[in-house]
Amino acid sequence: MRSTALRLCSSATLIASVVGASGLAGPRVLRAQAMPDTTYVVSDREPGPLELVAVVVSSRWCAPCNRPEYKTAIRKMKVLVARQAAAKSESFAAIGLGLDWNTDTAWRYFASLGQFDELVLGRNWRNTGVITYVWRDSATTPGIPQVIILRRHVTESQTRLAVSPDSVLTRIAGAKQIVDWVARGAPVPGA
Repeated sequence: MRSTALRLCSSATLIASVVGASGLAGPRVLRAQAMPDTTYVVSDREPGPLELVAVVVSSRWCAPCNRPEYKTAIRKMKVLVARQAAAKSESFAAIGLGLDWNTDTAWRYFASLGQFDELVLGRNWRNTGVITYVWRDSATTPGIPQVIILRRHVTESQTRLAVSPDSVLTRIAGAKQIVDWVARGAPVPGA
């Protein structure tokens, strides 16, 4: 299945759910199970209506993004924020935005950060996810790495999903700042 995933990566942007290091599943946000320490595992259970979402903006070409302490912090952050979501009976999703031009490179880089519910890879600063979470927020200074924590409300009808506008709870920019935030338990305001 991985070879199929890598062939799909030849397109400019890939939006998919990661099911471990071995391949891709359909594009959906899943509720996650938080495991001890730094292991975040994607679950296939239906998410609840309130979602806490961690968006990781990173890249292989970013030197601070390749530091071992940063990679460890990102893996641990997903577990810590998922626990905060669970404590409030909210779903959790981790989204990775890979700014590498080459999607194969971005795929390999994000695999080193552990599992994500969704990845948007390729196209550098014109990446669809970066346009959504960085460029469309006029209060944001673009830069990597950064972690954006947001909340959304999703309701279902028989034919549609109604999704509230994302509410940004916090934005942490810079590798050192992210490492320090995670060392403090990755506190999320309002979570």
